Amino acid sequence: MSPRNGRAGIPDPERFFDGLRPARQACIDQLRNLPPNGPHYSMMRVIIAALDVAAEFFTHRRDFFLSTRPDMIGGGPGRTGEGV
Repeated sequence: MSPRNGRAGIPDPERFFDGLRPARQACIDQLRNLPPNGPHYSMMRVIIAALDVAAEFFTHRRDFFLSTRPDMIGGGPGRTGEGV
């Protein structure tokens, strides 16, 4: 087996995706500055969805980016039960 195939994945996926929270939030914030029918808006939605799917895949937590007060994309700072 090659070294590439022998990797076990992300050692600490929760920490890794916690580090991506600001990038995800920046994409959400950018949506407010884009026309909703434009290609840039659609691409931001794709980026947000990709982060959500990847976080769920690696952390096995569907609600990883969700907070107790979700924004229009269903995320925000903190996790369920944390923060505000």
